[in-house]
Amino acid sequence: MKWPINRASWGCLLLVAVSISAARAQDVLGTATIYYDSSSNTMSASCVMDPSYDVLAFYGDPITTCTIYPGGNFDDAIQDIEAATEADIPDFTPEPDLNYIGYGDFQIVMLDGASEYFDGYYWSYYDPYFFDYYGEYPVYSGDPSYDWYGVDDQDFPEVGPILYLGEVTADPVTTPPGPADHVEVIYDSGSGFPTSCATTGVAVRQMWMQIVDSNGVAINTNASDQEVYSNPSQPTSSCASPFGGSPSATGCTASGFNSTTGSFLDTMSVGNQTTFCISGFHTSSCGYSQTSTWSACSGGATNTLWISPRVTQANGVTTNGSSTAFAPGHEFDPQ
Repeated sequence: MKWPINRASWGCLLLVAVSISAARAQDVLGTATIYYDSSSNTMSASCVMDPSYDVLAFYGDPITTCTIYPGGNFDDAIQDIEAATEADIPDFTPEPDLNYIGYGDFQIVMLDGASEYFDGYYWSYYDPYFFDYYGEYPVYSGDPSYDWYGVDDQDFPEVGPILYLGEVTADPVTTPPGPADHVEVIYDSGSGFPTSCATTGVAVRQMWMQIVDSNGVAINTNASDQEVYSNPSQPTSSCASPFGGSPSATGCTASGFNSTTGSFLDTMSVGNQTTFCISGFHTSSCGYSQTSTWSACSGGATNTLWISPRVTQANGVTTNGSSTAFAPGHEFDPQ
């Protein structure tokens, strides 16, 4: 039985395959493996019983259960149960930013005559790994050296239809972030003046922004973004030269400012690096206002990331209604 799920997809650049085996008394049990292919954003799993148990005609039939829990949530289990030594969960689309854990459970449905009592005390059971019998010892002896595939005699004192071999755990896989959704603050200088001309220059504000997915997790690619002006689409500064004229919006540019993946720097001022310290405008309220809309512009994405109404003046800069710096981690809703 299989219960795959379908989710929204995205792309990344990673292929992961992880597994771990659990040791038992005979040091055989099986493996559980979760696979994630970020080039197609698909996940799958495979649980394989150790081949040493595959002597079906002699003692019974195997049952293998393979289960993945998205985010450790047992209510959303994705599972495959097979009457075989292997169970596989086919490709499905996982959620972003989520830790997936997986387990393999192994059982044997015992055949008639595969196990029996001797005089009500002794257990006869053929071990295909050691090719030996463990039936010459009392069931109730409590001797830990004669575990049945990790099941102590005292825990399994009666002949039953199912022999539970045990469970193995797959190394968890955490899916990468989803596509660019909005921005959050890495650093905001707030409205201020250059340190080299703090009493004479014009106001400057710099905001270092991180592009994040819908869960607020930083994207792991240098996706491109761009700025478009509105209200008005072409603002004009009321300042005299050299601070007159119209500012230019930032065109489509790859992120990755300061070697930080998915981030960009937004600088606001009536001037630029060569004119910040020109005197005579320090207390002037001349300047312009407009709304800057930052959007994704790579990989076919065009969604809005940040809508930022602004007032840029020689004596101060207001962004999203505040001249005071926004704290690191502050998120801006793109709506």
